[in-house]
Amino acid sequence: MKDFSSCLFKPSVLCVLLGLCAGASAQCKYTTLNIPGADTSEALGINDRGAIVGTFNTSTTSFRGFLLFQGKFTHFNFPGAEQTFAEDINNHGQIVGSYLAPFTNVTGFVVHNGVFHSITAPQPPGDTQTRALGINNFGVIVGRSG
Repeated sequence: MKDFSSCLFKPSVLCVLLGLCAGASAQCKYTTLNIPGADTSEALGINDRGAIVGTFNTSTTSFRGFLLFQGKFTHFNFPGAEQTFAEDINNHGQIVGSYLAPFTNVTGFVVHNGVFHSITAPQPPGDTQTRALGINNFGVIVGRSG
C-alpha cells in the first residue's frame, strides 16, 4: 500500500510544479492610457481587437464615455445626459454602460455605430437604477438594477 500511494504522490507533485512553472512564465504588458485633458479616467472594458472603453472627466466636463481604438481617441455622451459611463465593448463594437440625464434615474444604454438605445430593467417600486455592465459577442447584456 505504501508503494502505491507514493507512486500517486510523485505525479501529483510533478503536475503541481509544471502548473506553477507554466503560470510563472506568463508575462503582462502594462500601458498607460493618456486621455487628453482628463482629470480622472478609468478603462473598464476591452475586446479581442484591442478596443478599450471607459470613463473620464475634465475640469470643465462631467463624466464622459470614451473609446480608444488603434491609437484614436473618441469621447461620447449619451444624448441629453449629464454623465455617461462606458463599461464594456464586444468584438462587434457594441458598447454598454449607463448614463444620468436631468430629472431621470441612472439608466443603462447600448450604442453601436453611433446609435444609442436606453435599457431599463423591470423594477419593483422604489428601485430607480439600471446599469449595463457587460456585453458578449452575441449581444447579451448583463447588469444591475435596484
